[in-house]
Amino acid sequence: MKKIIIILLSIIYFNQIYSQTSNLISKELLKFNNIKSISVLADIGNIEVKKSDKNLIYIENVIYDWIKTENNDGVLKISYKVPNPQSIKNMNTSKHKIIVMVSDNIKENHFNAGTCNLIIYDFNCNNLFLSSGTGNININNVNTDSLIIEAGTGKVNANNLKVNNNTEIHIGTGDITLNCEVYNKIFLEGDTGNVTMNINGNKNDYSVNGESFVRKIFVNGEITKSEFFEYEFRNSGRIKPNRDMIKQYNNTKNIINIDGSIGNIYINFKK
Repeated sequence: MKKIIIILLSIIYFNQIYSQTSNLISKELLKFNNIKSISVLADIGNIEVKKSDKNLIYIENVIYDWIKTENNDGVLKISYKVPNPQSIKNMNTSKHKIIVMVSDNIKENHFNAGTCNLIIYDFNCNNLFLSSGTGNININNVNTDSLIIEAGTGKVNANNLKVNNNTEIHIGTGDITLNCEVYNKIFLEGDTGNVTMNINGNKNDYSVNGESFVRKIFVNGEITKSEFFEYEFRNSGRIKPNRDMIKQYNNTKNIINIDGSIGNIYINFKK
């Protein structure tokens, strides 16, 4: 009797796996034009974004019923959400993929990955927002006017990244490494993760300032203190503006502000 039960359970299990696999679809999802904003949210799998001579969304190995699309007045939204945790039990979701191919310079670009990885390369845009929970973010050859990154436990790696205006980075426990050109205002906020920025620029054109708690800030390998803030330890560790530095701070071309907790910040300038 026990053997029969085991056999029946095995049959049920393999039927579930077969059913899940047989429901996976790969196809061109949609083409689009005259889009001013695009938003892609995926709970599982991978999001891949790249430059192309076409404007289209392609899906690979996904459950089609979980894909939702919406296009209202030039605002395109794509979502791939799991109905409930049991839906992906015993499912290999690593091969699920949403591929975004863009030829136009879209103004607003939002890509939100839950447990999946986010890969973006050869991409130009005005405003770029990247978010991940436990997945990793990989960036290569991207040029944008403004960038916001929100990362949880996953790692963030960027090569040949150029941000012409403002950069805002929030990280959790994962580490982030950026090989980049960044200008104007740069804001870094983290928890236990470490931040490494290898900046293709001149150190004299940047001011590194902020509150770091127990975080160590290294500039070109040397520990540095905030130029713009000074601590008032007698007032429970509060910080206040260092008046002598305000004029210099306001006249600096590019400002790096740091607000963090435990992880370290490493900023290396090429010049």
